[in-house]
Amino acid sequence: VTDSPHNVKITTTDDFRTIVGHFTAAGDLDPSFGTGGWFSHNVAVGTSAELPYGIDLQSDGRIVVAETVEHVGATADPRDRDVAVLRIPASGMLDSTFATGGVALLDLSDGEAEPPPSTVYVADTARNLEVDALDRIVVAVGLKRAGAIDTDFGVVRLSPGGVLDPTFGIAGVVSVDIANLSGTVRNLHILPDGRITQAVPVPISVP
Repeated sequence: VTDSPHNVKITTTDDFRTIVGHFTAAGDLDPSFGTGGWFSHNVAVGTSAELPYGIDLQSDGRIVVAETVEHVGATADPRDRDVAVLRIPASGMLDSTFATGGVALLDLSDGEAEPPPSTVYVADTARNLEVDALDRIVVAVGLKRAGAIDTDFGVVRLSPGGVLDPTFGIAGVVSVDIANLSGTVRNLHILPDGRITQAVPVPISVP
């Protein structure tokens, strides 16, 4: 994603940390951002890497990132996952005014393993993110369907400050089940009139 001076922001992961790079229009790391042009933060200590899937800018240039992170807790299954949204200002440091300490951590559903012999574990995932015209943060997510072990696709909307928007869906979350089958959303786009579109793959047998 690029800002108005055409600086470039990228996201990647390094072990268990989330990294955002800020490059100038000439392709050089911006030394005024973070540490030598890089922002780095470990949202949750776990057994596998944090996975950023979406990045966008709010109207004042602050960066928001959506990602899948490890679910934490004394009795947490190491395979369980949550959704996290981070906000980073121009300084390249975590924005402490956003959500809780700069991170909105969303546990949308309780993860669960499919019955043997399957090795699949169904849990929350973040897939994409866009900021709407009112600076609200809209995240494409996957979450476990209540009372079943399959993945619904959904949308989460946060206020500009990182709080679930109670005027959207049910307490800020919309989930959609397709024929009791797992559907992992791949993309999301906000139309000019504020409507939200998503794309999700489904088995060919579903009409």
